[in-house]
Amino acid sequence: MKRFNLLTLMIWGFGLLVLLSFIGSALITIFFGLLPGTAEQEAPPQSIVFGFAGLLVLLGAGSAAVSGLIGGLVHKYVGQAEKEARIFKQFAVPATAVIVSYKDAGSTYNDMPQVEMSLRVERDGHPAYTVDLTTAVSVVYVGRLTPNGKLPVLVDSRDPLNLRIDWEKPL
Repeated sequence: MKRFNLLTLMIWGFGLLVLLSFIGSALITIFFGLLPGTAEQEAPPQSIVFGFAGLLVLLGAGSAAVSGLIGGLVHKYVGQAEKEARIFKQFAVPATAVIVSYKDAGSTYNDMPQVEMSLRVERDGHPAYTVDLTTAVSVVYVGRLTPNGKLPVLVDSRDPLNLRIDWEKPL
């Protein structure tokens, strides 16, 4: 069974609570706004106002609920990425990667160029192996990309092909 953390449940619950409360108040407002007048008189003009107010409340409820649900989804996926990063750190071991080749991938991520690289990973006590990697590189670190240049990396000890460049670590 999939477990959700407390914050995710609170965000989803808030969205549902807001939706239900707004729908209830909108239905009551619409009901009172659409009450007919007596046989001698037309429905009072304020009933039309109540009817439109009810519709506006209903629209507000929909947008609030959608915001709550989107917030829940975003939190769920951001939380998953954070969990994967924590697990990676538990099993990561330091290594050195030598740049065999690199080229601009032709796209950007958060205004950072994406770079396709072929790296030869060298770890103490293990044979060297090659990994192809596409990653975003901050413009601060683009100067470190040189043929046969060395980069500090963290390698997942369970899956050696899963690695991350440790850009902040000096060579």
